[in-house]
Amino acid sequence: MNASPDKQVSLTDPDARSMKNREGGIVGYNVQTAVDAEHHLILARLDDGKTLDSLMAFFQVSPSGVPPFATWRGASNSVMAGDSSGSTLDLPAGRYALLCFISDSADGAPHLVKGMARELIVAGTSTGAAAPTASGELRLKDLGFTIPAWTAGTQTIHVVNDGPQVHEAQLFRLEPGKTAKDY
Repeated sequence: MNASPDKQVSLTDPDARSMKNREGGIVGYNVQTAVDAEHHLILARLDDGKTLDSLMAFFQVSPSGVPPFATWRGASNSVMAGDSSGSTLDLPAGRYALLCFISDSADGAPHLVKGMARELIVAGTSTGAAAPTASGELRLKDLGFTIPAWTAGTQTIHVVNDGPQVHEAQLFRLEPGKTAKDY
């Protein structure tokens, strides 16, 4: 792993790895869950002078709080066991935290306090890579979504937060005969 250009490190689960260092610009990542547990990957940019240790100390005092020195940059949300999800983000140089907030089914503690938290250093100038071409745009706003019409198959979705609050969206296929109101 250490020989790879992205200098991957292992997280708590045997098959959980992440990058430690990266050039700035467009960065794509794929989250794969190879264990029998649900996970997600939340990416936060830390203010200058703050570290992963600062973030973990904050969560010890305020487990459900929002750290004032972290800016949420993106996520691959709720990846079930054996599945995968990907995201592409434009990351300026800085210090980031990769976090899993999913609660452990045994004791309810978030995975991040069990070791699923890593620091990512983005340094140098942008790689110059272009963002992928989106097949549609999902716009999030306070208490609502604007959803384009999509066709079946693989999609590249550009997600835009139009509201002042942090938002997230989870895309999943409904079972036959079910509607969103059934959930």
